[in-house]
Amino acid sequence: MIVYTSVDEPYARPVFDEFTRQTGITVRPVFDTEANKSRGLAQRILAEQKHPRADVFWSSEVMQTLLLQKQGALTSYRSASIKGIPPRFRDPQYFWSGFAGRYRVLVYHPGGKDSPPAPTSLLELGEPRYRGRVAMSNPLFGTTMTEAAALFQLLGTERARAYYTQRKANGTLLVDGNSVAAERTARGDTLVGQTDTDDAFIRIDQGRALQVIFPDQHGLGALLIPNTLALIKRAPHIDMGRRFIDFALRPETELLLANLPSRQLPLHESVQDQLPEKVRPLAKIQRMPVDYPRLIESYEEVDLFLRQTFLK
Repeated sequence: MIVYTSVDEPYARPVFDEFTRQTGITVRPVFDTEANKSRGLAQRILAEQKHPRADVFWSSEVMQTLLLQKQGALTSYRSASIKGIPPRFRDPQYFWSGFAGRYRVLVYHPGGKDSPPAPTSLLELGEPRYRGRVAMSNPLFGTTMTEAAALFQLLGTERARAYYTQRKANGTLLVDGNSVAAERTARGDTLVGQTDTDDAFIRIDQGRALQVIFPDQHGLGALLIPNTLALIKRAPHIDMGRRFIDFALRPETELLLANLPSRQLPLHESVQDQLPEKVRPLAKIQRMPVDYPRLIESYEEVDLFLRQTFLK
């Protein structure tokens, strides 16, 4: 069985190994690069649509899964394991299901006495005090694209366009991936980095000089980005694919991911009192009220705008 996944190998591999141990089914994973996060694999699935090679797409975010659904590359599957996961984290027609979330966060490097204070909102990053001092992953890929689509949904097109235009004018540094944004900030090359909790916590656990900020806790809230699982249309091993999805969406798998250094937050309501000590505070974070299935509605507009703004 083949799974295409944009999840970092150290976090995906334990899930694959446990699935094989329990079922005897061998998983042949195909991983994406840090810079392309999920978009490269999604394009590969589309290119292979007439003769699919993969059985399951396990994405570390939402947007590319929605794109594959729109392009007719997925097939509906209602797994029994989704029971207990709130409906807002899955497609109404069961073309994909979300689980095990990570937050979009800001990391801040404590600077000298002349450094501005840490930002508390994404909307502050376009202010002159942070000019040339913020690192952000290429917004056409991964969770940075999902974040952009979420801001367009919640702020409206006009405000979101103004925000990103201001970010460009303020000298936001584009880097190849969230881990690079976190690392540059940990080194002090930038004052602020936009990243995900897994990349932030890894460096915190290493004792690096970083402050993690969950933005907009008195406003929009922080963006929770679930992993997503989907069955590829005409998958060559469709029954095995269904079994893997059933396995991955279980509460036990969410707890396995929660106990790894990435500290992914289980979405199953039944395990909220079983969260590891380091993960419990994440359940209390104020979240953006995102309508995940509808993020695809603005994808083409957001993608074109970001290309014209940041890549020309």
